[in-house]
Amino acid sequence: IPAPLPAKNLDLIQARLAEQGQSLYLPKIPQGFTQAQSQFYIDPTTEEIFWSELYTRGNENLMFGLILNKGISQTVYEKDDTPVEEYVYHGTTHYIFSNNGTTTATWMVENTEYYMWATDGAVDMKELIRSVYETG
Repeated sequence: IPAPLPAKNLDLIQARLAEQGQSLYLPKIPQGFTQAQSQFYIDPTTEEIFWSELYTRGNENLMFGLILNKGISQTVYEKDDTPVEEYVYHGTTHYIFSNNGTTTATWMVENTEYYMWATDGAVDMKELIRSVYETG
């Protein structure tokens, strides 16, 4: 069983966000999913932070991640030929799209890029997005 993100890394993420007047947004992971992998990386050149958490439930996968960019996001996402859905919630536009049996949502808060993807049908992506903004 992988260890959760070490407290020092989580503290670093929260400190970087606080410098920009932001808070850390985390989704409520649906019942039955267990953490399978955690990745944390700081680019030594740009000092950008990359963090992701993979959860599994049987053959279903769910990943949540963020990138603390130092400038404009350079991330490129792959998608199939279905249209991108713009879902506005909590004053933020979230982009939802599909590719190769997965559904992805991505959005920006200042220079912080959040993303989630899940096996098609594993979760209600809009419900997962809404859970990001719940407190308590």
